[in-house]
Amino acid sequence: MNKKILIIDDEHAIAQMTSLILKKRGYEITSCASAEEALEILNTFKPDLIILDNLLGGKTGLKFCHEIKSDSATSSVPILITTGQKFNLKNLSAEQKFLKPDDILTKPFEIEDLIKKVQKLIK
Repeated sequence: MNKKILIIDDEHAIAQMTSLILKKRGYEITSCASAEEALEILNTFKPDLIILDNLLGGKTGLKFCHEIKSDSATSSVPILITTGQKFNLKNLSAEQKFLKPDDILTKPFEIEDLIKKVQKLIK
């Protein structure tokens, strides 16, 4: 059975490119453009990994990550945040560290870096 990945990114071109790259490597991909859509999808699609853009319209990826990690139904799903900004997990508050993403990938990223992080998070 293929591992499932949910991609949440409001930039359609990036979501589509990431989907194509991962589909070619055998992953089952579902994507959406907002946190609201993602919540609906998470009710039925149980991903093995979430790739989450940090700048979604109306909500930061980090804030949405906290929501996902706070929910017992999704708290164990690894989250890879993608961001074009400098981001350091070491600078998070104690609560943020508890509900933090599992890894960060800075945009623009190399395909090899994406694949390595995905493989590391989906064991």
